[in-house]
Amino acid sequence: MKKFIRSLALMCVLAFGFPLFAACDGGSGGSGTTPTTPEEEGVPQGYYTLLSHTLGGQDVSGRYLYSYLQYDGETVRQVGVTLAGKTETSYPCTETETGLSVSIGVRTAAYAFDEAAKTLTVTGTQNRMPSTEIFAYNAQYTAPAAPAESGVAFTDELFGESLDENFYNYCPTVMTEGGDTMHIWYCSNEISGNVTDYVAYRKGTLQADGTWAFTEKELVLSPSANGWDSRHTCDPSVIKGSFAYGGTEYGYLMAYLGCSSSNNTDNEVGIAVANAPEGPWIKVGDEPVAKYIGSGEYVSGYWGYGQPSLVSVDGEGRVLLFYTKGLQSSTSVYVEYWDFSDLDNMQRLGGASVSQNGLANGYIFNNADFAYDAARGRLYCLAEAPCVSSDPSFITPAQILYYVDFGTEEEYPCATLFGGTYVWTKYGEVNEAATGYARNHNGAIVTDAYGRITDSMTVPVVYTVSILASQNTDDGRVGSWPTLHSYRLHGYVFEGVL
Repeated sequence: MKKFIRSLALMCVLAFGFPLFAACDGGSGGSGTTPTTPEEEGVPQGYYTLLSHTLGGQDVSGRYLYSYLQYDGETVRQVGVTLAGKTETSYPCTETETGLSVSIGVRTAAYAFDEAAKTLTVTGTQNRMPSTEIFAYNAQYTAPAAPAESGVAFTDELFGESLDENFYNYCPTVMTEGGDTMHIWYCSNEISGNVTDYVAYRKGTLQADGTWAFTEKELVLSPSANGWDSRHTCDPSVIKGSFAYGGTEYGYLMAYLGCSSSNNTDNEVGIAVANAPEGPWIKVGDEPVAKYIGSGEYVSGYWGYGQPSLVSVDGEGRVLLFYTKGLQSSTSVYVEYWDFSDLDNMQRLGGASVSQNGLANGYIFNNADFAYDAARGRLYCLAEAPCVSSDPSFITPAQILYYVDFGTEEEYPCATLFGGTYVWTKYGEVNEAATGYARNHNGAIVTDAYGRITDSMTVPVVYTVSILASQNTDDGRVGSWPTLHSYRLHGYVFEGVL
């Protein structure tokens, strides 16, 4: 079952056709005010916050949670924080007629100063690609202070209860807002040892050292007293937008898997709305939006519909809803185009099976999460690798990242997705070689609030790790607990995506 990153560009209109905007104050601690023009001549001393960064012709500003330069007349100190961690360098420099001459080892770099704009421009190469960074002078900026106690690195275990208890944490959906906030909704249980799925929520706050501090677990969506989702509610996917329901406008939409069975069958997909990430979340109607029972594909005792993934089309009410179909005849992923602007009169605008062209033999899309890169017209998919034969046999060893290029000339949502022929390309895997864990499963792509990639050259993901049954030394656990209790969330960043 399964079911970030603030852009530092000033304001941009992506291929979705609606504006994205975020202040370029360099992250927490910045005021976001208009830089004050200094009185002294030459290059002003003080802080310069990142305005833009292009790498290999791509805008990669969105990878930075914050980034700034500090010039004190003798040295240039540069600090950058991404999900991959914090980097900090300091080099001696001298002022020139055109800006700063910075000594980096045996070479010299020129930092060009624009007196009118009060910017420093740094050109060079990174990862063998041409790079241009522009930093704007900000007299009001205050660098984030180091925390008294560090949080957790994005690639470490993000949170979780003691492994001495029988709680599980898996199937996340991950959204970032404002550059220093990470929202994670995921699947967990309320009572130790009781396998009843709830949607849980934690808020992460970025620390000055690049780590994250998370709040305590809140259970924000629970099984209903009766009806189609009375046994489990899990596998959340959340986006922002504008969704009217019962006379109230809501800003967040959640798709989730629900069922009334205890044997992992007859799953269906429902939706809920809220005006804050932590809720309260209100379920929409008494029926699922993707209804398996009673459909023409229904056969009692089979898995059904679930593991939803949402991507916004317009930043308002139109969305793509992806979900897995586990049928008697096959397993696949389906996509539906919905207008959820008025949830009392929601409209299904189209649907189609997601192509599996390009997948290796034996691979099928399931338990998949999707995200859109508007700068490239590219759709990403993070999906499960085939399960292994034992220890245990129902958990996959790897998450695989695929993509398909529809191109920016094709209006989104891409018509080809609903009726054309397209081929997926594999980019990489989150596997044991990358993580050190033999089981890597139930993952999600980290996106902005609308299900979009903000940096075209990195794709961050959050995935679930678990131990092997043979690694559990507690013989008192029975059933699924030899592995289920170890389900915990970690982060990983695919770098250098081309």
